[in-house]
This record gives sequence, structure tokens and C-alpha cells, in this order.
Amino acid sequence: GNIGPVAEAIAEALSVRGVVACPAFPTAGRTVYQGHLFVGRRLLHESGMQHHPLNPMTDPDLRRWLQQQWATPVGHIAWPTVKAGSDAIANALRASAASGEVLAIVDAIDDADLLAIGAAVRDSLFVTGGSGI
Repeated sequence: GNIGPVAEAIAEALSVRGVVACPAFPTAGRTVYQGHLFVGRRLLHESGMQHHPLNPMTDPDLRRWLQQQWATPVGHIAWPTVKAGSDAIANALRASAASGEVLAIVDAIDDADLLAIGAAVRDSLFVTGGSGI
């Protein structure tokens, strides 16, 4: 959809950088790994979503997808950083913000990852993602 322009407008209005973007919802079979969205064991563009009538998802790489909608670089917080815990995630988000990245795709493959991300952003003004965060 149009998550890129909407998220960018909100981030700009709030003057925030290093905003988490994590559409993972593992209990519903949605995970993010290496910045790619999976539906079950399939990459997004192989899940049937490539045929969506309004927003065909032809690329599972969320950074590339959002970069088409976004004026600033989109960052990525990799799964090993997520597994290292909330402090590591928070540090990576600060580094992302310092490098000028407004949005950072964050990997998450299970509910423990979402809890760690949630703890890392508990004081953040703006987070985009699934309800598990």
C-alpha cells in the first residue's frame, strides 16, 4: 500500500529518525528476515500477493519496496542484532537515525524477537509494524 508516504509524513511531523518498520506477525505466518517479508515459508512475491489487485507485491525486499515510496534511505536491523536483545536493537536504531535513515526495517522471526523490539522502542514516539510489537 502507501505505507511509505504515510510513515514518512508522520516521521517528518514528529521530527523522528530511526523509526522501526516491522510487519512481522509470526503467529500469523508473517516473518521478516534479511529485510525480506515471508508468508509462511514463501517470500512475499511468491505467496499470491504478487497478484493483489490494488498493490501487487512483486519484491519481497522491504527496503527496496519502501525506497520506491520514500525520499530518504531505508535502513535494516539484521536478525543477529535483534537476537542480541533490546539494548543492541536500540543502539542499532540510534546508529540508523544518526546516518540519516528515517525508517529501518527490523528482522523478526518469532514472538521473542517482537518482544525485544518492543522493549527497544518502548519510549519511541512512532513505530510501524504488526500488533505483536
